[in-house]
Amino acid sequence: QPVPDSSDTIQPIKVDILEKLEELTSVATKAQNNVVDATRVLQDQARSKQAEKDCFVAEVEKQLHTLAHILREEVQRGVKNALKLDSAVNNHSIETYLHS
Repeated sequence: QPVPDSSDTIQPIKVDILEKLEELTSVATKAQNNVVDATRVLQDQARSKQAEKDCFVAEVEKQLHTLAHILREEVQRGVKNALKLDSAVNNHSIETYLHS
């Protein structure tokens, strides 16, 4: 019985290995593309969330500024009224305070 030529058995193995390497390369490339796409989506979402956060912070700061202004006005009004009352009490003319 003749001994088979070793190149006859090695060649199909080489072809099979090359095909498997091509498959693995294709799978790895697809996986890499998926990772790149997912990274892009996450970066876009992060930018969007940051923009939402910045908008929210700006709105809160605006409202706080408005509240601080209103509070200052109310304190000034209260001080003014307290001074009027103090003056009226000192002058014994509560009617003057009530009609001011």
